[in-house]
Amino acid sequence: MTQMFNPLHSGKVLREYLGDMEVTVAAKHQHVSRTTISRILSGALAISADLSLRLSDALGSHPSFWYDMQAGYDIWQASHKNVPRLRASRLQLRPRTAEGTGTSAQLGTPALKTPIDIPRLSDKSAPELIL
Repeated sequence: MTQMFNPLHSGKVLREYLGDMEVTVAAKHQHVSRTTISRILSGALAISADLSLRLSDALGSHPSFWYDMQAGYDIWQASHKNVPRLRASRLQLRPRTAEGTGTSAQLGTPALKTPIDIPRLSDKSAPELIL
């Protein structure tokens, strides 16, 4: 996704899509409360994945249109907050051993001496699909 400079909240775009439709009518059509639609339109609430699906059905758009727009806005907002960022550190992993040293001993979990064998279903043991 290309990062925009200060992208619009998806609620502002939704306002354009709704045109002159009243908030109450839009809320009833989407089966959500009037308060929810009002908070989205004002930029106080994010468009959820569920509402993205509902809006795509109602407005003939792709579900990811609304969801990606909201995600772009959220990421831009988060990246411009004055919050200290965590430094990435490298984890040093120790292999599990049977002797009881390394990670497994520290966690108190038994080490595996051999790989786990996952049985595969043969054609004969597979359930039959009846339509």
